[in-house]
Amino acid sequence: MLSSWILEEDYFGANVQPGRKDIHVLVELPPHQAGVTMVDQGWTANWVNEFHKNQLASHQLPRLGELADFIENELPEKITLHQEIYDTWITKMTSPSPELMAKLFKIDNLKQCVNFLFRIGSRIVYATDPGDTETSFISFWDDLIRNVLNFVLHDIGKSDRNSSRSASTGSNRPDYLFVVDSVCVFRGEEKAPGEQMETPRRELFEKLIWSYGDAPYLFGYAAVGYEARLYAITRVHDDVDAIELGVYDLEHLEGRFRLLLAILNVHDYCGALRVCARKALEMSTRR
Repeated sequence: MLSSWILEEDYFGANVQPGRKDIHVLVELPPHQAGVTMVDQGWTANWVNEFHKNQLASHQLPRLGELADFIENELPEKITLHQEIYDTWITKMTSPSPELMAKLFKIDNLKQCVNFLFRIGSRIVYATDPGDTETSFISFWDDLIRNVLNFVLHDIGKSDRNSSRSASTGSNRPDYLFVVDSVCVFRGEEKAPGEQMETPRRELFEKLIWSYGDAPYLFGYAAVGYEARLYAITRVHDDVDAIELGVYDLEHLEGRFRLLLAILNVHDYCGALRVCARKALEMSTRR
């Protein structure tokens, strides 16, 4: 408190009107905290806009054998974080991985993606603690997959659960699907802890009616409790199969960040897969 008991304009501003019983305290922040702001001044929106520019055209889709490496690529447009948040998150990893963090994030203390931090990042870092049933895991899986796709693709498509509103699902409802223009471009099947992973894996394609024309694949995931696997669902001769691309231990933060990286990279394909499916639909209606 000032020794003179006078509130100087330099400290409190010219318009301060103190009450007789008010107590005013000046706090000097340490230099490394003085510039921290938790107000998003459009930086997250800028990141999303730049991120969308990297979506692939149908002729740019990688080959099936290249997908496992592709989904582990660093993001072409990285998410900006404040140094302190970056440091906090990496210390929460069971096995800290600066290499993984560098694929997702970059440090910018002035232009951090605050909206991403609150709506997506904090839910991934401070994940819920599910119970032992499939129902108890739904919000956990949604925080890691559904909310991420909704966040980056909210103006392109939407998520749904147990729905048959896509032509590719028919009456067989997948547990989760992301739909763009009535085309399911990403789907998921989920089971409670203790179930065999093969069960949801097979449901990915056994419930599927292939209506994607010449599209080389689409994406899906199978989750059993804390374990998730990402698949490319593709035609093999006259059948459909699910080819494993990645395995993720969601009980640990590094596994959740690896899945985040994969989901964001999958985002690049959604528009191209929709185009392939729409072309196939148009050709079938002409016959």
